[in-house]
Amino acid sequence: MDRRHEHVGRERQSEAAAAHLALSLRLGSAGVLIVGGGRAALAKLRLLREAAIPVVWWPAGAAIPALYELAGRDDEVRILDHQPQADDLAGVRLAILASGEAGRDAALAEHLRASGLLINVVDCPELSDVTIPALVLRPPLQIAISTGGGAPMLAARLRQRIEAALPADFGTIVTRLARWRRNWRYRKAEAQIIRRRLARLLDRIEGHPHTAGDGEVAIVGAGPGDAGLLTLEGARMLSRADVVLHDGLVGSDVLSLARREALIQNVAKRCGTKGRGQASIASLMIAHARQGRFVVRLKGGDPAVFARTMEEVRALSRARIAHRIVPGITAASAAAAAAGIALTTRGAADTVSLVTAHLAGGRTADLDGLVRSGRSLVFYMGVRAAEEIERQLLAAGLDPATPVLIAERIGLPHARRIRTPLHHLAATTRGEAVESPALLLVGGCAGEAMVDIEASGTRSPATARVRASA
Repeated sequence: MDRRHEHVGRERQSEAAAAHLALSLRLGSAGVLIVGGGRAALAKLRLLREAAIPVVWWPAGAAIPALYELAGRDDEVRILDHQPQADDLAGVRLAILASGEAGRDAALAEHLRASGLLINVVDCPELSDVTIPALVLRPPLQIAISTGGGAPMLAARLRQRIEAALPADFGTIVTRLARWRRNWRYRKAEAQIIRRRLARLLDRIEGHPHTAGDGEVAIVGAGPGDAGLLTLEGARMLSRADVVLHDGLVGSDVLSLARREALIQNVAKRCGTKGRGQASIASLMIAHARQGRFVVRLKGGDPAVFARTMEEVRALSRARIAHRIVPGITAASAAAAAAGIALTTRGAADTVSLVTAHLAGGRTADLDGLVRSGRSLVFYMGVRAAEEIERQLLAAGLDPATPVLIAERIGLPHARRIRTPLHHLAATTRGEAVESPALLLVGGCAGEAMVDIEASGTRSPATARVRASA
């Protein structure tokens, strides 16, 4: 055998020796021993007590106050002032060593292992008999994510995703199923019928937050486009939906959070373009809901801000369809955050006005009454009306040098932030070929915004381009 094959063979033997299998361990009434006085010990103590597991704790030296505070108020935590002896460990089956001193932990591991305990040395899988997985707890439900100690940060990230997807009361479902299983398992003659009933019940629990035959609609704010800015409740709604009817500007990473089995349909209706009418969208929601489906109407931004949500709510109410609204992050907040500014600030902007540039019938809003010092103006759908907005604000007496932040495609790929003085607003939107979706933030903190382009209003050599932020 050549050296290359010897090396591969040793790697495979090493992988086999380090193989892990996730198991559920029945612990004794005495619980688990924790050794250590730092944050690692505190994290393990919190985890075990959240899972209702009794703990024997030895600080092994100085300990942070939070550990004494938590242990001192919990009758199920027994504190030792000496190294654990045989009498202290009666009934204990697992020891978690988190002193942070490698030599001490290694020596104590051998001593406790000789006493018959399973050993976990925090952050030292090579010294451990077991590793503690990242746990999602919905008692009595436990979901374990293990990398065998190799990538704990990845396990923690996966745990966070699962935590977000499971409602806080999900454990009650497990309790109900366990009770029904106890009642049914002796009725062998009806086993097939019972299995079918359980399967139907689990299907409903997994995919439908409503009873069979009763449809429901959730009008959900998708935020500005980035899945990271979707609310946890919005993500939960998507994970349960049978049908998703979404705006055209909702990002693919947001849609990927929907169930694989869900019907996903684009009902795009953008400003200035023809698309599916509002009545048609409402009819589609109602038709799906009447077939017993859970429908998510996914809107960009926040359903409460310039989203024609009340038209859909009224249609659902008339049809007697159960519905709810889940808020999202509106574009104004997302744009301000992306630019590193606030919409209001003491001494510069004590008021903010959110304004739609387009009213019903194609009319433009009358802006005369909005102009005063100390006010931030945010125009939604303002690109096509930029010239009229500039004209009205200047005519109302706003300083021509007032800074305007143009936020284009915020939360989506190829986003841009452009700053221009008010008297060059229309020229800048043309010269920089600004496209929807974009909003205009006038005054307030716009002059302090981090921008990609500092525009003079024309595409000339004098137009400066700066990258003030990533």
